[in-house]
Amino acid sequence: MNALTFNGTTLTTINKDDQVWLTSSDLAAALGYVDYKSVNRIFSRNKDEFGTNMTKTIEGVNLTTSSKTKGLTVKTRIFSLRGCHLLAMFARTDIAKAFRVWVLDILEREVKTTSHQRTPLRKACDRLAVGNMLISDAYKIVTSHYNVEHIDQIPESKLPEAVAFVYDVILARQASNANNSKYINDMHAIGSQRVEETRHAIGVIKKALASLDCGIEVIRQHNEHQFSVFESLKSETAREVR
Repeated sequence: MNALTFNGTTLTTINKDDQVWLTSSDLAAALGYVDYKSVNRIFSRNKDEFGTNMTKTIEGVNLTTSSKTKGLTVKTRIFSLRGCHLLAMFARTDIAKAFRVWVLDILEREVKTTSHQRTPLRKACDRLAVGNMLISDAYKIVTSHYNVEHIDQIPESKLPEAVAFVYDVILARQASNANNSKYINDMHAIGSQRVEETRHAIGVIKKALASLDCGIEVIRQHNEHQFSVFESLKSETAREVR
């Protein structure tokens, strides 16, 4: 982010401490003031409300065309976007309200969080990546959910929500794995039960077949006896006939 445009005014940005800053001159132009002195006066009247992450002074080379000051090292007051929003709260110009809305929109969409602010989210992603998942895939789940390219583009206000989202995904995966494990165990149990039922059925069939064999043998022996009696009677009848 090298420049921003508000209401037709181009604002040169300064990247410092993982934040975007605007000079008091550009801020004055955006708020409709003649020069930076108006912004500095507003800050001076309310400086106790500005934290170190909202405003600071930096040294730089004066690039104006004035022969008296050109090339000299000067101190310039800069404001972070949060500082710009607070200062605009004290401004009384007609454009101040629109500027505040614009700054909040920029904060939500474009300001990157610091590495320290993202630490809880990174730790959560590390937990998510345990197992077969790559850490890059864990980050993709988060960035896809928030429709951003990198996790540093998730607004600071939504970082706690993002951490909670990752742990919800972890819990869902654990529940899914537990259900899969239970399903496998259930299938093993059902399979073992089916095997036992099959073995029992085979045992019953074997007993039935054994009983059938016994019955057949009894019938065979009975028939053989009957046949023997018949043959004996036949022989006796034949002798009597002679």
